[in-house]
Amino acid sequence: MTGKIFQTCGKLLALIIGLALLAACGSSPPTRYYQLEERISQTDSSPSSMLSVRLGPLYIARYLQQPNIVTRQDDYQVEVAEFDRWVEPLEQSISRILATNLSDALSSNWVHEFGVGNDAIELFDYQVLITITRFDVDANNTATLKAQWNLVTPRPRVTLLAKRTVLTQQVSSSSYSSQVAALSDLISELAKEIAGDILTQQEVDAKAAASLQQED
Repeated sequence: MTGKIFQTCGKLLALIIGLALLAACGSSPPTRYYQLEERISQTDSSPSSMLSVRLGPLYIARYLQQPNIVTRQDDYQVEVAEFDRWVEPLEQSISRILATNLSDALSSNWVHEFGVGNDAIELFDYQVLITITRFDVDANNTATLKAQWNLVTPRPRVTLLAKRTVLTQQVSSSSYSSQVAALSDLISELAKEIAGDILTQQEVDAKAAASLQQED
């Protein structure tokens, strides 16, 4: 009788251990979340410019409109990470980080995202319209940002500049954290390029305005 009890208990214990191992094998790895980071100067100087810019609307390619991080295997194949995701919609994240970086590059507190706060068009000197067509890291650990953007004046609405920008940076490792850091750097570089063109356009506009005053 005792032998049968031990035999039954042994089978039950084996069943419990087997179920535990099966559950462990069937469990999914934890999901990891990532966010882009701003790249601003570390100086304590206050913004000195009153230049006002409305950033957006900003759009991203459809393949990027998902929570999972996308990497590029070659020109025709991409890979969607299963457990590595953006912590917020990527379009919103890029817009916010780009606006912060652009504000820093222009030394102005008057850079606002489209649709955020009081963004009435008459309040701004310039508007930047952007479409991000590529934003990923490839199999060679090269981060790439491709963007088409226009600089327009709101009063009257005139396109002052239309550009295509391609930026790349080598990623320090294949980890997703390193990839996100490199993509954050590329957004900063895009902000600097846009800021440079805005400041150049501001000089052109100032000279044109001064010339008109002299003629009067």
